[in-house]
Amino acid sequence: MPMFRGWQSCSIERPMSDYFQATAASTVPTVKVYVGPERKLFIFPEAFLCDRIKFFKSAFQSGFRESTEKSIDLPEDDPVAFSFIIDHTLGNGSEMSDKVLPENIQLALCKAYVLADKLGCLDAVRKTVDNYLEVHRCWEYEEDFESRLVCPGASRFVYENTPESAPIRQTIVNAATELYHSSTCFSAERMKMWLESATSHPKFHFDIMVSIRKESMP
Repeated sequence: MPMFRGWQSCSIERPMSDYFQATAASTVPTVKVYVGPERKLFIFPEAFLCDRIKFFKSAFQSGFRESTEKSIDLPEDDPVAFSFIIDHTLGNGSEMSDKVLPENIQLALCKAYVLADKLGCLDAVRKTVDNYLEVHRCWEYEEDFESRLVCPGASRFVYENTPESAPIRQTIVNAATELYHSSTCFSAERMKMWLESATSHPKFHFDIMVSIRKESMP
């Protein structure tokens, strides 16, 4: 499923081609980014990352080790989420469905959202993630019920990797609440599936119950 809202990008308006131009006397300075436990390697023009993503500007222009070695490790982050963020920062607008199986899209989008927030470039992916959520929330057909459930892995990831004030938490809570009130949830089997989703994390469950109570009050 879906979710989201939050941060500001540190983008400098500069033609993309400028980042890849070299002269006869000089090459384009590059940096290496290793992502995930398997250390998947990404190589970029340094100016591109520093202009477009504030996290890397701080890392590569700070005087610390990364600024001299021109490499950085992000061992706890997901390479697919990172590549999705870079695609959107470049303006390519890739779809997560091109990168992962359908059943993994929700979790992958959550990882991309949380990582983009960490890197300070949430604007690059927020619209895509929001649009994904809005489309799913509009579906009311019986066969769409499972697609509208907040997948347990996604809710756990969000609640374990974001502060309580993170807008993404409220977004997935709203999605679960709306599904609870929808006509597609009116069966014992559907309610069982909804409960399995809602109870995937204690705080997520609590927030949903608060949301349902508020909507039920006159």
